Amino acid sequence: DLMESAANPTERHAPALASLRELIPLQETLHDKRTEVLVLESDAPAAAIVQAAERLGVDAVCIGTQGKG
Repeated sequence: DLMESAANPTERHAPALASLRELIPLQETLHDKRTEVLVLESDAPAAAIVQAAERLGVDAVCIGTQGKG
């Protein structure tokens, strides 16, 4: 399941998760706001993003790239 793999990241995802968490502004962590960082992998990325957003009931989705394209 896509969300199970996001909840149990592999060692391979650790650098990406750490980099993304560093981008969360400190003031966001001090107020009544929650930021969740997930790394998802899928052969159908658009469907995976929609599925994750619906299951998590998110207000916003931020998507990064590796800058190769």
